[in-house]
Amino acid sequence: MSAARRDDPKLVSAVIGQWQRIADRVDAFADLAFTQPSRLPGRSVADLVVRLTGSVAMLSDAVAGLPPPATDMSLSAYLADHLPASGTPAGVTAGTAAAPRRGPGAAGPGITDASDATDATDATDATDPAASPAGRAGPAAPDIADPADFAGGIRSRLRACVVAAAAGLDGVDTGRLVTVATEGRGGGAGMRLGDFLLAGAVEGVVHGLDLGVEPVRDALRLAVKACTGLLGARAPGRSVEVRVPPFAAVQVVEGPRHTRGTPPNVVEAEAVAFVEVAVGRLSWAAATADGRVRASGARADLRPYLPLLRIT
Repeated sequence: MSAARRDDPKLVSAVIGQWQRIADRVDAFADLAFTQPSRLPGRSVADLVVRLTGSVAMLSDAVAGLPPPATDMSLSAYLADHLPASGTPAGVTAGTAAAPRRGPGAAGPGITDASDATDATDATDATDPAASPAGRAGPAAPDIADPADFAGGIRSRLRACVVAAAAGLDGVDTGRLVTVATEGRGGGAGMRLGDFLLAGAVEGVVHGLDLGVEPVRDALRLAVKACTGLLGARAPGRSVEVRVPPFAAVQVVEGPRHTRGTPPNVVEAEAVAFVEVAVGRLSWAAATADGRVRASGARADLRPYLPLLRIT
């Protein structure tokens, strides 16, 4: 299968394992590390940790929250239309350890569909120092008056949110409907918990990479499959074979269908590189130049379809 499944037996353990690994990383940060710019332009390390804390809180809120509306929103619809483009969770100010606002009206993770990007070919390699606020003009890191106080507060809050999410998800039915925060739907919509967890897996992998966290294998697998599913929806067809070993292979892009022998158009990518290209952290040009993505054939240039979504 090349698309992520909400009934994947390792879904819950993968998402919680990824959040736990991030919390471990945050615990290890020096207090002053939170004041530093992250690799994501315009975001400090504190901004990212606050964002992640709000996202984990949303997950436990969704499990324990109000009964959902009589709707069933898909993962693709959630990623495409129902997440804010930017900003920190409501009730959280960058540079403080304030608690995320709880409940179905809280702001969602910073994930948006990127199909309306004005120039999808100009994605910046976020691993390049020149792509970070330290290398170009951009918003300064938040002014944290007492780094030690902020660090202690946000570390304990993130850890508490991860523990609460793990407890809430223990033995839960991932096929059940939960209420998730969305824009334009009166504060919330119904969504299968498994689909919401898949979105959390993608965000956890990407923001984990932003913070220098090696992804949990199953979380990376789910993120890759979610992204290949989005690519198949964005560029339907069978003229290009996209391989992300060992996790996924999918045929995409309109054109002549390949039926036997070596495909004439092939894209093969390392798993982390594929996810980072999919969300715009890594440019297609940089990835193909250093071999993290290898593309052959006249139709194998996927830049017209990238990035697939943005995680802010």
